[in-house]
Amino acid sequence: MDPSLARGVKNQFFREISKEVELATERYTKHTRSNKAWTSLNNWNRYVTEIESIFSYFLLQKFIGGTKRKPILCISTLDSDPRKKFNSWNEQCLNSVQLLIIFSPWHVDAVYSGYSLSEHTIQRIFERSISVDKFRNAEKNLFTFALELSEAAFWSSFWIARALDIFKSSATDVIYPVIPTKSGLLFGEMTREKIHKVEIRTFVSDDMLFENQVELKQLMLSARSQMRVNSIAFFPSIQLSGIADQEKDFSDFGEIVQPFESLLFEVASSQRVRSQLSDDLYQ
Repeated sequence: MDPSLARGVKNQFFREISKEVELATERYTKHTRSNKAWTSLNNWNRYVTEIESIFSYFLLQKFIGGTKRKPILCISTLDSDPRKKFNSWNEQCLNSVQLLIIFSPWHVDAVYSGYSLSEHTIQRIFERSISVDKFRNAEKNLFTFALELSEAAFWSSFWIARALDIFKSSATDVIYPVIPTKSGLLFGEMTREKIHKVEIRTFVSDDMLFENQVELKQLMLSARSQMRVNSIAFFPSIQLSGIADQEKDFSDFGEIVQPFESLLFEVASSQRVRSQLSDDLYQ
């Protein structure tokens, strides 16, 4: 998709997103009330099964945990809350939301955490990974960019959990986390003052990456595939709720990451990434 068309698609998306979020919220509220999921495990199981169709294109990741008698459901989704519309670079953005639903006692909580997704990132995804034909043939084409976000919740939680230690052991005030996608890498930014969120700035496709970045992407995806069922994508929601300790999941994943951890942090703190990000934003 050429840059001009990608920019137009991105602008159309931001004009329509608030209404789409409102409709998804209405579907979820109606679904919850009609299913009465809190009254029985049978109702809960039906509620969980149908939740994907309720959130549709907004549901990026789902986690079912807890126990058989006291299950929990976590959902990673996106929101365009006007009060959180702009990131620190004053760009329009979407914010990730972790929705935590506990069966017994019934409790629902939404936590704004994980990452924000800038309008520039969305434009670059359309431009660099979505062909015109793919866009035109998609059922809900304005949401095709979400195909590149399947790893965003997991890796943003990983970076948030690690950020405090990184800044404690380094004199730097900013790092540039990378998040693997189907077609490239998401480049983000975290500062010493704001360690609760990865602000995703842009998307770089595979053909534009340096050799060590391609290597790192493959290592990250391989590591992630070894822990498909875990709670990391929903940190800190689960931790803050007090219903489970996520320390073991992070410890287990830390062992998997350890062999390439130095490369991971080398790329995230490199001048090269900073330059790539700066050059991309001002092209």
